[in-house]
Amino acid sequence: MVTIQWLNQYILQSNRSLAISLALPMLKKDIHTIICYKKILYCESEGNYTRIHINNESFLKTRNLKYYESSLPERDFFRIHRSYLVNRYAITGLDGDTVLLKNGIKLRVARRKKHQLIKFLSFYTLPVK
Repeated sequence: MVTIQWLNQYILQSNRSLAISLALPMLKKDIHTIICYKKILYCESEGNYTRIHINNESFLKTRNLKYYESSLPERDFFRIHRSYLVNRYAITGLDGDTVLLKNGIKLRVARRKKHQLIKFLSFYTLPVK
């Protein structure tokens, strides 16, 4: 039987890039959980730490945002700002310089990233104002 602790240890010991592209080990209130990357709405930089937002929860991880940007699948995540890395499946709209997420959160898009974001999302139906 595979336990969460065993899976967590396996992910930590194996190739991190491959492991993180599948799932992220999380610890909250002494409970180990494994989160599929597809459930991540966005990642937010907090200095040398990253806060990973999943629905109504967030987890503070000890890696910087650049680590997650290089580890998560680039076809699914886009760096919209120096502070935000967003899952494309979480985006419901683009209003000016703001990205609208499916949980109602609005995140600012850097001016120099807006055109790249529109190109990134060009294959998906997205209301752009």
